Amino acid sequence: MPQKKKWVSPVLLEIIDLAAAGQLDALESLASSEMVAARDKYGSTALHWACGERAHPLHFAARNGYVEACQVLVALGADPDAKAEGDVTPFQLAAWQLRWEVVRYLGAVVPIGAPNAFACVASHWVALAPRDRARDGRQLRVAEYLRERCGDEFWRARNAQGHTPLHKAAFSGHAGLCDWLRTVVGAVDDAPDDHGNYASDLATESGHVDLANALRAIAAPTRQADLEFLGLDADATKADVRAAFRRVALETHPDKRGDARAFERAREAYGRLTGAEVGAANPLRDADRLKLLLLEDPARPIDDDDDDDDFETRLAAILLEQPNGLSLSQLRKRYLRTWHLDLPDPKQNGYRSLVHFVRARAHRVARLEYNAKNQVILYSRLDRASVQRALFLADDAHYPP
Repeated sequence: MPQKKKWVSPVLLEIIDLAAAGQLDALESLASSEMVAARDKYGSTALHWACGERAHPLHFAARNGYVEACQVLVALGADPDAKAEGDVTPFQLAAWQLRWEVVRYLGAVVPIGAPNAFACVASHWVALAPRDRARDGRQLRVAEYLRERCGDEFWRARNAQGHTPLHKAAFSGHAGLCDWLRTVVGAVDDAPDDHGNYASDLATESGHVDLANALRAIAAPTRQADLEFLGLDADATKADVRAAFRRVALETHPDKRGDARAFERAREAYGRLTGAEVGAANPLRDADRLKLLLLEDPARPIDDDDDDDDFETRLAAILLEQPNGLSLSQLRKRYLRTWHLDLPDPKQNGYRSLVHFVRARAHRVARLEYNAKNQVILYSRLDRASVQRALFLADDAHYPP
């Protein structure tokens, strides 16, 4: 675990301020010894701040798009492939901020496909670019450059969490990049991450519902089977899907003495192909299905309006995605991110009250333990493989092939 940086006594802070503001005339009037001696409380020098931030001058010059500063620093002996915390390189930061000139400059002198400590490569960083910087074609320009240099497989790389660039782009809400990944690279949302989530699930999690629906409609692994069930080709339009669904629905509608299961299968295929189906690709994120499974205990009555059952179900889904446990201090953040719902803040209400809250409402699905640091860790009482199998069998019973 990295050591926390110690503060030092600031020296000549006015020089740091001049460097940060780019006041070249004022700096030229100072003695070089003073500029060398200037330090902020973190130990960063005027050179660091002249590159845009404290610490790691080349990294921040690259991140901030100062290509001339990058060239000067490399000419003075800076390692163009230097590793910062987490083995992050200047090139990765330039790719993240879509700094085209810096990407081209560093791309000519460093191995651009190298991963950091979390197995993220430059394609992951591009997919995480800030949305306000991804406009005007900048993101696709850098993406095409990386594809030309590293090939299509570079855009299917998985990091330490099992995320592909499609996962990152979906989570960040980059609809244009997701479409480029699908149409140019051939990416399909058929690879769940290590928690079982597809790209569409992460888009939903981060509030990009329209993108999530689009991914389920055009990039889902079920797309080919849905098209075949409706008798359509791969290039079918939404109008074709609607027409095919009407035809199949008339043939299979239960009111017309048709096959109710075939009608439901057609309805689901239509929903996915048109983006109208807003279910979760990861079955563990489908709270309604998981709730029904948990409530199959005959000793416990089913109450669709029971808030305790809803909390238990949502917590069960979260913990099933955390095989190594989840710190109680992280529960509120994870719950909000996954379900867009709030929980009592332990910092305001006390951890003890949250412990009682979990034990009272979710003792069937959650186990609480204290670690060596006396921190409360939540573990799932449920076996993930068994739950997934039960959900699969439930689907198979309702919608056999």
